[in-house]
Amino acid sequence: MSRPAKANLDLWLNQQSHRRLASIAAMQEQAIMPFLEDKRFANVRRTGTITALELKTSDAG
Repeated sequence: MSRPAKANLDLWLNQQSHRRLASIAAMQEQAIMPFLEDKRFANVRRTGTITALELKTSDAG
């Protein structure tokens, strides 16, 4: 296994990393709340530490 791959795996196996990721996810969940109620945005979502939303427009251009 390469060094970078092992370092990545070690991070995922580390309980402190899991706590940090959970904390980041909770902060992001709070941060997207205003977008959920804002009619200018659609499909506001979060998976893990990835957050996304779509901006509504009057035309596709």
